[in-house]
Amino acid sequence: MPTAISEAIARQQLHQYFVETLRRLPRELSLSRSNPAVPRADFTTGITLPCDDGDAGPKYFDIRYWLIGVTPATSDAHFDLVVTAWASMRWPTGTDRAARPRAAFCRTPDHYGLTIQQSVDGHLSLSGSTPPFLTDATGGDPLPTSIAHP
Repeated sequence: MPTAISEAIARQQLHQYFVETLRRLPRELSLSRSNPAVPRADFTTGITLPCDDGDAGPKYFDIRYWLIGVTPATSDAHFDLVVTAWASMRWPTGTDRAARPRAAFCRTPDHYGLTIQQSVDGHLSLSGSTPPFLTDATGGDPLPTSIAHP
């Protein structure tokens, strides 16, 4: 699998893919690591992990956001909009489950992975992973706490 140039570049590109996904969704939607409807389920700033069991070698970065503006009543429709958005960008997309709680994933041409998951309560989260990158001293800027609709 190809590697990204650096962690900083990999994080920037992952952020851009979140923005591109939002751009194809209704304006009232945004992404946030916290969700007022699920106050005890804040997501972290993301994590950098090794690709294998050792600490040396390539790593990847993973982060998750809540899709804000979705209600349990609109969850299925918004889920379908996200999958349609990915398909419109010609990103190969698959669905893990057809019944609640649903999940789907896509892979960009440059090997970034995005996943949408529906909680048992009907809330949606969007996560992303970078392709492997070689470790560097700079790491990368943290991704924002929230991403507004562009």
